[in-house]
Amino acid sequence: MKTIPLFLLMLASPSFATDISVGHGPGYDFQTITGAISAAHTGDDILVAMSTYSVASGETFPLTLKNGVRLT
Repeated sequence: MKTIPLFLLMLASPSFATDISVGHGPGYDFQTITGAISAAHTGDDILVAMSTYSVASGETFPLTLKNGVRLT
């Protein structure tokens, strides 16, 4: 039986989950929840700052989450 080095398995596996921040102003990854959802991958958490999110601020409704993406 052959063994595959761990680093090769890591290269072949999907990317690791990340936290994606959403908020109005500097320091956030995205200004809209819609943009964050578009960029998210399975396992990612979208962290939404307290604010008002509307069509006027660039959101597209209804919001539809991807499988395995969590909105908090």
